[in-house]
Amino acid sequence: MVALAFAGCGGGEDGVEVERPTAPVHRQLRDVLDAEMIRRGLHVRRDVGRSRELRDDTGVLPPGVEVDPGPPAIAADARSATADASPAAPPPVLQLDPDLVEFRDAMVDLVLSTPEALERARGDVAGLGPDMTPVIVRGLEDHQRPALERKALVDLGAALPSAEIAMALCQVASDAEEAWLRRYAVWALEGHRSAEGADRVVPGLLLRMKYESDGETLAWILRSLWGFGNEAALGRARARAANLVDPAGRASLSASLAGYDGLEGPEPLPPSEELVGETWLWLSDVSGAHFQLRGVDDARYVLSSLGPWAGAVFALALEDDDDYVRLHTAQILERMGPRGRSATASLGAALEDPNGAVRGAAAEALVAVAGAQAEATLSARLDSSPSPPYEDRVALARALGRLPSPPLGRLRALFESSPGVDLRLACAEGLLRAGDDQALTWLLQQLRSSSGDPAGAEAAVGRWLASPAMADPALLDRGAALDAWRAHEASGAVIHSATEASRRRRLRADALERVRTLPAEQGSPTQR
Repeated sequence: MVALAFAGCGGGEDGVEVERPTAPVHRQLRDVLDAEMIRRGLHVRRDVGRSRELRDDTGVLPPGVEVDPGPPAIAADARSATADASPAAPPPVLQLDPDLVEFRDAMVDLVLSTPEALERARGDVAGLGPDMTPVIVRGLEDHQRPALERKALVDLGAALPSAEIAMALCQVASDAEEAWLRRYAVWALEGHRSAEGADRVVPGLLLRMKYESDGETLAWILRSLWGFGNEAALGRARARAANLVDPAGRASLSASLAGYDGLEGPEPLPPSEELVGETWLWLSDVSGAHFQLRGVDDARYVLSSLGPWAGAVFALALEDDDDYVRLHTAQILERMGPRGRSATASLGAALEDPNGAVRGAAAEALVAVAGAQAEATLSARLDSSPSPPYEDRVALARALGRLPSPPLGRLRALFESSPGVDLRLACAEGLLRAGDDQALTWLLQQLRSSSGDPAGAEAAVGRWLASPAMADPALLDRGAALDAWRAHEASGAVIHSATEASRRRRLRADALERVRTLPAEQGSPTQR
């Protein structure tokens, strides 16, 4: 992860000093985390930014790897409106009733030895009521237990629908070595779905979808998430189906996905307080307090897969005092697309964030969530006085170029008036989408240049050629252009040296120039 760019005042191509807005005073993340931990009866800790640490879960780490405990907790102070005046005592360890533990284990043995006794055992468990819930949960969480014992506990837990058991089942689906047990745990979640707060399992199921290698288990995860009203899981499952290594698993998941063809999305469900609190805990993974690449990547994957309701949470996170929280939140919203529409106003305000990286990410996210409606806000910021810093104008031009219908007149004026390569490149990509011949000429010149940004030009042309929606096929025959472009790409895992990369770009520019002058009736080589 590249460190945030804390650009100084002014600069850019104009060298004009620009007064930046003052830093926000909000501390949304810290306050909400404190409140959530107090609500759960957990010890309030300071400057702890990783949700796995708060959940006593170190994530997926190889055996023997020690986890950095982070800085020691500091005394409570006035930084949190919800903090106590004195440090809170750690919560007492939950002591299980030994008689209930003995009863639980006896029921497990009974079910394993006499499967026909399951219904009677469930009735006995239900008769003891909620007191049995933590006992069942503790047994499910013990990943050292034999798989068949955990399966029996899954069956017994069906007698006590609850959010706590649902979370334990989600943990089984994550840590069980046996694929059949992971599938069984996810299947069993359906019986707990109606319990208050059971939707708190949604982030955990989404994370499991990212790493699960068994196609059938992925199909059950999709079904469970669909039942919780999570529409984004379908796209995630399709992406996993494309890269599963096991052919049988890929076929199983693909067959299950076919059943979703033509279906309307699931009915969106309002989140419980537990799910909202869990979302804030996941947001803590992207803070600067504890920085870990895997944690950040996992959090962005999970958070960007949440339902439209999460946009309101992310709108608050865009006001947090941690630069990394605001930056990653904007990037999460960009990945969400229209599902993040409720954060539109907050993204518009973030165009004037104190940090330049956040402002740039907010511009691109605004287009993703609001579509054509973002044009007015982006244009107003571009026209504001004093003029935005050069880096901001680059980001705004890039965002305008990604609108469904880019404002060609404005992009053309910026392209022609700016001597800065970055700004011209940002404009050229939007103009190219509209089939602008002058933009293509300039980009080909950049590919051949030893200065400027030939790598950026190559990336822009490559994205344009790869898009199935090339706006003006008359500018280049797409089939012939793609063939010419790919003929000069690096093969396998080869990484070109700087000299080889320059040669590759020149060859690509020459190849596109030849295709560009190809008579229209000749068509693509693949069509002849």
